[in-house]
Amino acid sequence: MSTICAPAAVSPPSSTALLARLRSLFSEASGMDLSGADDATSFMGLGLDSLTLTLAAAEVKRAFGVVPTFRQLMETQRDFASLARYLQEMTAVAAAAKPAATATAAAADRPGLDANRPPQPGARLGRDPSGKPAWYIPDRQQPGRYVPLA
Repeated sequence: MSTICAPAAVSPPSSTALLARLRSLFSEASGMDLSGADDATSFMGLGLDSLTLTLAAAEVKRAFGVVPTFRQLMETQRDFASLARYLQEMTAVAAAAKPAATATAAAADRPGLDANRPPQPGARLGRDPSGKPAWYIPDRQQPGRYVPLA
């Protein structure tokens, strides 16, 4: 699961620009030239190890305000194409969740997806199995695990 660190202030970047930025970030983290890397080749297939993926995740967090987990980089966002789609979705969610300055008071009171305003303490913003943004809370029966907020 991931969290959004800071809502994006701009619209999601274009796919081409985002892919180029991701290749640059991963190149900096790995020391390898990934400018010509295939978008669909897995990070492991490109020769990136777990330490490099951890460093790259930190760079993605700094650049986009979205924290992909190591597990995501190994399983679901395992290549540049899927990571770019994920970042576009998450930045769009953050932009949509950020209340507009002209929003009505009723709309501002509605629970949203603003990562800075969780519906309850300890809740984290992530994605449900269908890929939609959802809040998760710590599972009391399994420490370190999270369950969807009902």
